[in-house]
Amino acid sequence: MRTIRRNPATGGAERQARARRDRALAELHEPERPDEHPPRLPRDLTEVDDGELMVLFRELTEWVNFYGGQLAKARVDELYAEAVLEVRRNDVIAAKAAKSVTAAKAGAEADPEVKDAKDAYNDAKAVRLLQESGYANAERLNFLVSRELTRRVGRSDRENRNTRWNT
Repeated sequence: MRTIRRNPATGGAERQARARRDRALAELHEPERPDEHPPRLPRDLTEVDDGELMVLFRELTEWVNFYGGQLAKARVDELYAEAVLEVRRNDVIAAKAAKSVTAAKAGAEADPEVKDAKDAYNDAKAVRLLQESGYANAERLNFLVSRELTRRVGRSDRENRNTRWNT
């Protein structure tokens, strides 16, 4: 069995990618988890009084902020995992003496280090997709509550005008 000698530059490239990831994560403001679970909306928002609706809006906004921070962290982790995968894949391709590029790429995909890096990348991508879903759901619910608040403000303006003109 032929052993693959790692390119010394590969370790440096991985260290640089890790350093970029660490800097990005250090600069990232990660909000605390607001609660155990996001609040559930009542079936009919129009029946909720104004005070409860504002509390619900605040809670949903906190969840949007939380998921936004989690999503940013997941994106950074995914980019790091992708960079490591590319470095390792290219290192194996460069070290193999194959007859064609296709054969070299196929050989690289069979390498254990590349497989591990690909698994790490797929895991990071899955986490990012889950965080994206949570963020999008919280944002949609937040928008719905915001629309109801806007509708109520518009309604109270009309009611005030009607009261002034009809008294």
